[in-house]
Amino acid sequence: MFERNAECLRSRTETMDVEELWNKIPMIINQCSERKFLRIRGYSNRDEIKVHVMPSEEAFLSEYACSIISLGVGRDVQVEKKMKKDMPLCAFYGADPIKEPNQEMYEEVS
Repeated sequence: MFERNAECLRSRTETMDVEELWNKIPMIINQCSERKFLRIRGYSNRDEIKVHVMPSEEAFLSEYACSIISLGVGRDVQVEKKMKKDMPLCAFYGADPIKEPNQEMYEEVS
């Protein structure tokens, strides 16, 4: 499953510049994802719903390691705080093209 998804993502993104990739990545992920195998959940913040592929049950109910990656912090970490409460054993990583104030805000979570 992951190999097919990776090849699909690679074939659709390898010629894109950063701005085009940033704008089209949600659509491309939707096109390439095999949703029946993925646990997808939306978390709401002030102005949007952030959609995440959730780790397996064993990943956040035991000592098994998991990682949560948020793309586009957007000056709001309420979603990540909710997720951290739901999955305290997972490591959290965030990425946003604007460093200030997102880095400081995200450090509260990770």
